[in-house]
Amino acid sequence: MSKHNIEAIYRLSPVQEGILFHTLESAKPGAYFSQYSCVCEGEFDQRRFAQAWDEVAQRHPPLRTLITWERRDKPLQIVRALIELPWTVNDWRTELPEKQEQAWLSLIGRDRDQGFDLSEAPLMRFTMCRLADDRHRFLFSFHHILFDGWSLLVILNEVSRAYDAMAAGEDSRLPQARPYGEFFGWLEDFDATPAEAFWANALCDFSTPTCPEVSPSERDRSSHGRYASREELSLSAAVSRRLEAFARRERMTLNTLVTAAWALLVSRYTGSDDVVFGTTVAGRPPEFDDAERMVGLFINTLPIRVRMHEGIELKRWLEGIQKQQLDMRQFEQTPLTSIQRLSGVRPGVPLFESIVVFENFPEPMLQGANPTGLQTSRTSYDEYSHYPLALIAFPGDRLELKVLYDNRRYGTVSIMRLLNHLATLLKAFSLDPSGSLDEISMATDADCRRSIETWNETEAEFPDVRCIHELIEMHANNQPDRTAVATDSAALSYHQLNARANRLAHRLMAAGVGLEVPVAIFAERGPEAITAMLGVLKAGGAYVPLDAALPRDRISQILDDLTDTPTENAGSSRLVILTQANLVAELPAGDHDVLLIDQTCAAASDRSDANPPHTATADNLAYVMYTSGSTGRSKGVMVTHRNLVNSTQARPHYYGETLSSYLMLSSIATDSSVAGIFWSLCSGACLALPRPQLEQDLAALAEFTAQRECSHLLCLLTLYDLILEHCDASRFASLKAVIVAGEACSRDVINKHFENLPGVPLYNEYGPTEATVWATVAKLTAEHGHTGAPIGGPIANVSVYVLDAQQRPVPIGLAGELYVGGAGVARGYFNQSDKTAERFLPNPFVNHGGATMYRTGDRVRYRDDGELEYLGCLDNQIKVRGYRIEPEEIETLLVTHPAVQEAVVILEATADDETMPAVEALAARLTRLNVANADGLLSEIKKLSQAELEHALQTAEDIT
Repeated sequence: MSKHNIEAIYRLSPVQEGILFHTLESAKPGAYFSQYSCVCEGEFDQRRFAQAWDEVAQRHPPLRTLITWERRDKPLQIVRALIELPWTVNDWRTELPEKQEQAWLSLIGRDRDQGFDLSEAPLMRFTMCRLADDRHRFLFSFHHILFDGWSLLVILNEVSRAYDAMAAGEDSRLPQARPYGEFFGWLEDFDATPAEAFWANALCDFSTPTCPEVSPSERDRSSHGRYASREELSLSAAVSRRLEAFARRERMTLNTLVTAAWALLVSRYTGSDDVVFGTTVAGRPPEFDDAERMVGLFINTLPIRVRMHEGIELKRWLEGIQKQQLDMRQFEQTPLTSIQRLSGVRPGVPLFESIVVFENFPEPMLQGANPTGLQTSRTSYDEYSHYPLALIAFPGDRLELKVLYDNRRYGTVSIMRLLNHLATLLKAFSLDPSGSLDEISMATDADCRRSIETWNETEAEFPDVRCIHELIEMHANNQPDRTAVATDSAALSYHQLNARANRLAHRLMAAGVGLEVPVAIFAERGPEAITAMLGVLKAGGAYVPLDAALPRDRISQILDDLTDTPTENAGSSRLVILTQANLVAELPAGDHDVLLIDQTCAAASDRSDANPPHTATADNLAYVMYTSGSTGRSKGVMVTHRNLVNSTQARPHYYGETLSSYLMLSSIATDSSVAGIFWSLCSGACLALPRPQLEQDLAALAEFTAQRECSHLLCLLTLYDLILEHCDASRFASLKAVIVAGEACSRDVINKHFENLPGVPLYNEYGPTEATVWATVAKLTAEHGHTGAPIGGPIANVSVYVLDAQQRPVPIGLAGELYVGGAGVARGYFNQSDKTAERFLPNPFVNHGGATMYRTGDRVRYRDDGELEYLGCLDNQIKVRGYRIEPEEIETLLVTHPAVQEAVVILEATADDETMPAVEALAARLTRLNVANADGLLSEIKKLSQAELEHALQTAEDIT
């Protein structure tokens, strides 16, 4: 570059420095690339148009500027005295209109992908495409580091005036332009101290950035070249008029309404009531004369923090946002880098990833409509930043909303949905500003119809069976010699299993067990436990499975709870416990009747082998399953025969693979055992029961699977991960279906499955105990290894709802709490009416009275295809190896120790457990321990075994 062709040298403004950094950092050339286009109608002189641009370029230094930074301490901008503007001219008059449009779109993309070399001036170029003798299409491209959108309007108006003057043979008489360099002198005198105090006060306690996210399945994974894409939507003229009228009446700006709508949208998308995003300010110092006619980069992008106050009136909330915008005005020249340092967001993490740009001037267009002037149409202006998500609003007869987005993080479907949600909020603003902020719903009518009605059309008719054991008895009658239960060394036929269960049932009935009477089963996984369950059901009672590995205090608490039975049908005042001889010593002392399963099943008479009369109804209890509780007391989930029959019969309704042998790996005290036991026995299949703890010997487990030719496997994700990692896939050749449940399904396991067992279908089930084992299911494909696994849609005769805090439907794509309704919803919690009332609520989405829905406490969202995605727990509940554990229960137990003042429990990964090296474990961390050996106590608590933590641990005394 010739030194004689330099007019001026300036430093970069803080905003320009930020743009330079992000431009160089970006792997794509489209960052901060701007394009203006229009169609020039009528008589048009291309040579005169180029001369008008030359005149304007000489008036404004930014149009002749380049940026230099290599081998310099600080980057500089150098203004060239003379430049030659680069023009490209295309003649497309011979092409059909559709071909012209295709060529134009291709040109736009190639132009953006070309980008700019910032070290070469000018950082802009021009393309003119002749469509017809009286029709031209113009493209002006430039780098945003030169000037802002307001400056573009100034430039375009000056070009129009210069063109008209040349056409009339006159001088353009444009007013003297104030040079951009004078702005840097003002920046030198800017006092940053008050600004830093303002921003520190606004953001010092903000630490978690908020940006709308969508399902990975909705990202544009097919796009590899272009970084930025755009979608747009215009509000109706009526809504636009109402918004403008409301803004005038309440002395607010339309900018405030758009900013507020975006804040509420980000809050709803992220689930946060405290959001920060960027907002673009004009940045033109009011003390500058003729600042509105200056050309250069004045704008700044500043953070705006908006809180959602529960119950606040919409109008009052909007007033607060407008005041905040006004307060920011005096500090709008503060560099964003300085503001970031004053916030609580850690270095390296962006303060925000979405911005709002409100173009507070008409959309740029070349003016002029006289016979010799320039007439334009189809004007368009796009400016691409490095932010993943940018909303640009253009006021007018119809408020135009345009979203520019990173197509690696978002897809067309998700962005159009976002725009429709934003339009819904703005429409709500225009209708009733006096209402509460909480009352504003973002869900469209189409959202509600799909999520509440269409996707819940799950009605299915099953054989009319009142009780679950009736189905098993049918197979005992029709195929008595078929194997029902098998271990590695023994087997029971359906006839043998049914006869043993009948003997036990008659014995239980003689002991006073009848309808609604709970019977505890304290047994290891094996044929005895299955016989006991079936015997209790035949007697009309409800079985209560207790894991033999449970801590004694937990067992004692459950037995005490069962002894205090609320049922009026209890024929015995003493609780009956069914157990095995080798476990009797493990039972806590108490006023119980203990019966040994084997002895009780021994033949007494021919009559005792007969099926007892069916006295139970579909609404009677089938079992009570205990889960962790938040108050230190376990919760017993009461499941009826109606629940269990529907859950069981829905399985062959969904799974097409014929079940011949089911591999059961879970404890009898988990609801996943219910799936295997009753699916198998109600299908006439074999229930394969490996000996207790066999799953800790993966080689032996693989051998057992091959020996029993298991067709179906349902297990925890972490266990299945270990099987895929360490077992010979050939030993699982008999599998027809694999189901993972109890934990979030990882992409890694999906990929491993399809690498090792590509021909075996993989399913992902979701369902709390309160919804009878499962409520939704998804059939996974290899593609889910990239996008993540959904939990699918509702099973037969079950409905699911994604609701907000006010129990209103959440829009498609947004996170909300999952509620489950329909035939699977349990009766409630045993002896805990208060907890039942909290979680089992009236279902407002069905017509008949008495229907309930269960509030899961799980956070999910609907994808556009109707599949649900699991996003985590809303409450403090955690899962370890499929067990639902409430940390508050462990904390309650810990603080009973006199040395513990306060306790907190978190989930922590561990590799110390040799039996399950890849399984997550709980570690209890205590605070403010007023004892000398606090560190030792903490260390001991961290050493707790998997079994202890999974079953809510022992007391603090036992720990120490």
